[in-house]
Amino acid sequence: MKKVFLYLTFFIFLLIPINVNSQTLREGITNYYIDATVLENGDLHIKELFVLNGEFNGFERIINYINPYAPGFDGSINSFRGSDIYNADDIELLSIKNINIDENVNFDYLYHDGDKFYLVSGANLGDYGKYTVAKRYNGYVYRIYNPSRGKKRGFYIEYILKKLAISHADIAEIGWNLFSDELTEYVNNFEMIINIPNNQNELRVWGHGPLNGYTEIINKNKIRYVINELNKETAIDIRFVFDKDVIKTSKTTNVMALDKILEVEKEWAEEANYQRQMKGAEAGELEGYNNGYQDGYNDQEYDDSIKNADEWNEDFLNAYQEKYVEAYKRGYDDGHNQLIKERRIAIILNVLNVAWLLFLGWLINFIYQKYDKEYASSFKGKYYRDFPKPYGPEIVGYLFRRKITNNDLSASILNLIAKKEIIFEKLEKNDYLLKRNTEKEVRENLSEAEKYLINWLFARIGKDGTVKIKDIQNEAKRNYDGFLTSYNNWKDMAKEEAIKEDFFESHANVKVLSVLYSILGFCLALFAYLFPTEILLTTLVFLGSIASFIYFLSITKRTKKGNEDYRRWLGLKNFLKDFGRFETRDLPHIHLWEKYLVYAVVFGCAKKLAKTMKIKFAEMQAAGYTPMDAMFDIHYINMITNFNTTINNSINNAMSSKVAAESRSSSSGGFGGGFSGGGGSFGGGGGGGRF
Repeated sequence: MKKVFLYLTFFIFLLIPINVNSQTLREGITNYYIDATVLENGDLHIKELFVLNGEFNGFERIINYINPYAPGFDGSINSFRGSDIYNADDIELLSIKNINIDENVNFDYLYHDGDKFYLVSGANLGDYGKYTVAKRYNGYVYRIYNPSRGKKRGFYIEYILKKLAISHADIAEIGWNLFSDELTEYVNNFEMIINIPNNQNELRVWGHGPLNGYTEIINKNKIRYVINELNKETAIDIRFVFDKDVIKTSKTTNVMALDKILEVEKEWAEEANYQRQMKGAEAGELEGYNNGYQDGYNDQEYDDSIKNADEWNEDFLNAYQEKYVEAYKRGYDDGHNQLIKERRIAIILNVLNVAWLLFLGWLINFIYQKYDKEYASSFKGKYYRDFPKPYGPEIVGYLFRRKITNNDLSASILNLIAKKEIIFEKLEKNDYLLKRNTEKEVRENLSEAEKYLINWLFARIGKDGTVKIKDIQNEAKRNYDGFLTSYNNWKDMAKEEAIKEDFFESHANVKVLSVLYSILGFCLALFAYLFPTEILLTTLVFLGSIASFIYFLSITKRTKKGNEDYRRWLGLKNFLKDFGRFETRDLPHIHLWEKYLVYAVVFGCAKKLAKTMKIKFAEMQAAGYTPMDAMFDIHYINMITNFNTTINNSINNAMSSKVAAESRSSSSGGFGGGFSGGGGSFGGGGGGGRF
């Protein structure tokens, strides 16, 4: 029963929550600021500062100034939807810099000093303070080398769009594509200020792009343009009209343009507002149903007052409000009905959890008493000084662990030495020579595993009936695959011989059915977590299923014969572990000591026993207890530890070499407000991204 509680305690410890504090920042441009000023010659003077986060070597800013596919301007309304009149003549680059930024970065950082970058014909990744320029059919690509390994960088670029403004017969106009679909970075916050010096009367502005953007006329000389969360590859543009007298020289059309522009923008605004209404209706439907469902599911009072409406404009709110109330009622009813349904299921699951736990308690007790608890043994003592049965050490190892281990191989070789089937000689540098004893007059009956072991040592590893300990080490390194094959063959033969001794009972069907019951409890707990069940009860089922699963897999019971043998061999193990506590005169005859060391290897106490035997042997010689004809080779004691370590290391090294070899693999290389939809109607555009 102790095993069950140990498993349960272990899994409770594993389930103790560990707090992990992690904060993820979306990679992209955190802030994008633009200051644009209309010049009296019709040029647009632009200053940009954008803050890039993450890892990069720099930024490739693409600036287009023409749309080569735009139709020619003919003065019609369609021409004001997009035509070649909105193209600029060229771009004049003034400056590229790095501006140091911090967490307080804002629009004013545009005017900070920074490191000036220099034009080069070519640069390498990782370079700083350089940029290259490439001409395109519709603009330029500025490749700015400003590397970072996880820190934010402020990129500053200043340039002039030549001849962008248009002088009509009644007003002046600029239509400007800020970005086309070539911006490959997400922008968290985009803000632009447009300055129109000396403007006194007319000023209207329209923004086109995502519906969450807006424009604002601050005064007759200043426009503000804002977008929060601009997705990558999203086209945005701006159109604004102002006094004709502001510009002295520029493109002219002699067309009365304002009414036509207003008609185009009205059409675009109606389309955008319709999209807002649809979005408002969708949002109202979604928010209303979700809020109603949550209130009903959480057994809250009915409340259909408007919640969570984004205050964009009146059209959005009206559509939102209309759908919200209707959807809230439907959601509330669905949520409340779901709550009732889940409560009923939870009651059933609670009953099943209790029943599962009660039956588990009975099942564990039944399994333990009948299939895990060992039979009573007739041997009640703590120590057993003799060898209970003529089992080889590998058989005793199986009796204790139900498997054959590396130590059992070492002990089996030492047992052959103790039987005088193998003799050994001490060589230099902790090496020993093993010889097949061909002069032994009486041969003992060797097991098939022992015969295989002798053949492996002297016919495959050694030659001429001899083998050195270092030969075994070298074989494990040089021919690890063959070494492990022979080792596993010996293990299989030893295991077959141990199984024939009938040490353990077999109850495979009981184990399978018990494990299936644990799996049933695990599935029951996972399903119960989905419903408002008693959390403590469900957790007990969850933990109990895991602990019982491991326990049921580990159940094993020796036969009556197996347990009788085990208790006596356990007594011998206790005796060998406490060998030093006995008075020298009370110890068994010295001719048994050599064999004690063999089984001490199996029990894992050979090093301690060898040290104790050296002391006791010296005491016996000093006290005269040792007969002169008692031949006890002290070199044998010294060999035990070295030999066992060598065999274990050889097997482990062979296994490591095999794993390493198998894991290798090949490699190869108007007046402000919300945006109208769309974007990208005019000349220019561009974008860019990190490299």
